[in-house]
Amino acid sequence: MSGLELLEQTLVRDTLASLHACLPEDVGAPARLLAVQCALRADADGQLALPVGLLRGMRLGSTPTPWDELEDAHWLMRLTAPAGPVWVQLLSHHGPHPARRQRVRAADWALRTARQYGADNDYDSNAALMALALSACRSPHAAQSPAEREVLSRARGLTPVELTRAVDRLRAGGLSGQ
Repeated sequence: MSGLELLEQTLVRDTLASLHACLPEDVGAPARLLAVQCALRADADGQLALPVGLLRGMRLGSTPTPWDELEDAHWLMRLTAPAGPVWVQLLSHHGPHPARRQRVRAADWALRTARQYGADNDYDSNAALMALALSACRSPHAAQSPAEREVLSRARGLTPVELTRAVDRLRAGGLSGQ
């Protein structure tokens, strides 16, 4: 793994941990995947524009539920209707730490990683989020101990049973960690 890939992986892992701290447990996987993209792509003022193509690629082109969940959690506010690029203001934003270019690369890595485990006609956002979480972990044995599974399930918005199923599906599909 190159130094850039390690940085992207670390930024995504840190973003997932930060989202765990500020999002309620009932925020679902699609909203959490959207929050990862928003957090990593925001400028210094916590604003960003998400292109329609990116949202379509995430299966969020016309789905209001993830947006509603993040707005209900007081994490973001949509500044425009989702007809064109969606302008967003993050309400729980602490400014960028790494350079924006590095964070955008991490957002692209997160998008590719999550999409890799969601087939076009059978996209499973829980599996995509879990693939992202496991891929962002440094340990190839992530989520094997009960304590690690509990932390991952809470951070990813899954019940322990959903987590176990998602990990089993991902392992059957070839995800073995980093």
